[in-house]
Amino acid sequence: MLSFINSIVLPLLAAAIIPLLIYLFRRGKTKRISFSSLRFLKSLENQRIRHLRIYQILLLIIRILFVIFVVLAFARPAIKIINIAGDSGAATTAVIIIDDSYSMTSYAGAKTYFDISLEAAREILSSFTEKDYVYILSSESGFRVQSFPVQRNLNLPVKPVYGLLNLSEQLEKACEVFRKNPNLNRELYFITDNRINQHALIDSLPVYLHTRNVVKYVVKIAADHPTNNLSIDTAIIATSLYEINRPVTFEIQLTNYNLESSASARLNLFESNKRMAMTDLLIESGSTGSVKLTYVPRKSGQQLIHFELEDDDLSADNYYYLNFRIPEVLKVLYTDQPEGGLLKTAVQILSRQTVLDIDMTSYASWQGRQFQNYDLIVLNDPPVFQNQTVNRISEYLRQGKNLIIIPGENITPAQLNQAVHSWTGERPTGELIHTKAVDQYFTLDKDFQHSNLFDPAFVQKDKAIELPQVYKYFKMINPKDNYLYLTNGDPLLSCFRDKTQKGSLYIFGTQFKPAWTDFPFKGFYMPMLYRLFYSAGYSTENLSIYKAGNRARIPVANSSSSAQVEIIPPQGQPYPVDLLSSRSHVFVSMDIPGHYIINADGKMADAFSVNLNSAEMRTPYIDLDEYFLNAKIVKSEMLKGDSLRKARTGQELWFIFVLLALIMLLLEIWLVKLIEKRSEDT
Repeated sequence: MLSFINSIVLPLLAAAIIPLLIYLFRRGKTKRISFSSLRFLKSLENQRIRHLRIYQILLLIIRILFVIFVVLAFARPAIKIINIAGDSGAATTAVIIIDDSYSMTSYAGAKTYFDISLEAAREILSSFTEKDYVYILSSESGFRVQSFPVQRNLNLPVKPVYGLLNLSEQLEKACEVFRKNPNLNRELYFITDNRINQHALIDSLPVYLHTRNVVKYVVKIAADHPTNNLSIDTAIIATSLYEINRPVTFEIQLTNYNLESSASARLNLFESNKRMAMTDLLIESGSTGSVKLTYVPRKSGQQLIHFELEDDDLSADNYYYLNFRIPEVLKVLYTDQPEGGLLKTAVQILSRQTVLDIDMTSYASWQGRQFQNYDLIVLNDPPVFQNQTVNRISEYLRQGKNLIIIPGENITPAQLNQAVHSWTGERPTGELIHTKAVDQYFTLDKDFQHSNLFDPAFVQKDKAIELPQVYKYFKMINPKDNYLYLTNGDPLLSCFRDKTQKGSLYIFGTQFKPAWTDFPFKGFYMPMLYRLFYSAGYSTENLSIYKAGNRARIPVANSSSSAQVEIIPPQGQPYPVDLLSSRSHVFVSMDIPGHYIINADGKMADAFSVNLNSAEMRTPYIDLDEYFLNAKIVKSEMLKGDSLRKARTGQELWFIFVLLALIMLLLEIWLVKLIEKRSEDT
């Protein structure tokens, strides 16, 4: 039985009458010519005239058939397969995969592409009956539709997700459905906006879909990119150290996905939903740009930052979230010789006037302290390290904590190197350098005041400062980073990473004693110590930022194992977490972008931020026509349930009608030439 998938074009068959009308219209217009005599017509053969008339009628029939065959080819006729068992309507197993990635939330007029995809799914469902097995797949769910006939307003429990579509995984699930429900007819529908990033595919189309006679449909609900989409791809903190009342600068990267025109918009910076800064920007068509925004935090604690663009066709990627913490207090263990000195006095002042909570002790009792309770350990003029001490400090550095050593006369370079080698694998301390005369000295390189560590300490950048003099120091060998240099090129303050690359060891090459340096008598002395202790005690390297659609193991900081901990997602109700079973970590499903708050005993203990994975919008997209080889590509507006039902289990014949139309065209050309030749002969 013949049916048509695209029956909407069948009314155009009426156009077949046009050649007949033209023939009749032209035949009625005869031109009368006066002859002086009819004797010249006697030689005209009546048989040739009859032949010409027959050719003209054949030409008319060929033209009518050409129009009919062209219309039928566009109607996509299909002939149904006869069921040997006598059942004219064999059961069908169908899988409908709905692209639920966040690009589907783009607006097309008053509706989103996802709304249109659900309408297309309902249209497909209307072509099935109760004897069919129909399964709907999305990233978060899979379910069988069991109630038929399907109502046009059926509520499908599918919603957009903010992670990347894993098309390979969905296709494998579809194959599993076909294996478990082996009906005679098998149909696969993939409804998409045609923006599938290459990361959505791991493998080629499963072999099962090639070898098991599965009829594949790709339903396209969008032909191109959003006409107006400016997105925030990522944001980083350009400031190396976060402090109250000091500016923090962010660098934000944006992409304009409009390939035809540039995009202008206003970018806003919010802290705890309060706008703190904004800027206007212009990004050229199809290009990526960056912009910087700065704000000054006025309080310590967790800083919940998000950036926001004005609305466009795709609002999901107009936001980016990040957070960082400005410590209320940093706990420092400062250990010194009993007699102390100028450094000990300065440390006491820092403990009273800054966020540094400094526990001062001596080498006779410091081993009794619990190292893990401190953010930083400072060892001034340490003695030779015992094996137990070396092991405890090694464990401390593996926790991501930092250590400052200011070597003096109680330890030799060789003895210090032996301990440091256990921590870092390096032997960084060289010989002790002395000036050759009482009136000679070394000075700091003046460029140090422009370094990331010490630059904020100088309000007037170009004002000359009195540089400290150094009379003796330990020479450093192959440090990872240097923060202070002498004018002879030797580093004075150096940093080394531990073997696990988690903690850092800072070594200051000179003692803060008059016989070593006049540092304690310079105005830069106290700001330098504060900046060094603060930066070493507070690590800003690991920001808690994750991608939506994942499940991750999140550490819960600043809380004890007995605390009552709960997670507050961006949307939804808080839920409790048992730290005793999770060992100070929790597993969190990060379904939507935003800030996730971790409360311990009713107070914010930590937070982490979740953002969209911008990889989905990056080109090149998958060529679905090439990937789904031999699939039927259907636009959503042309999708009709009745047509699908009629064409089910049928063989399409459109190519036959295209061939017949070409034959008619060739016959027409041949007949026209034949008629012209006969006319000339007569």
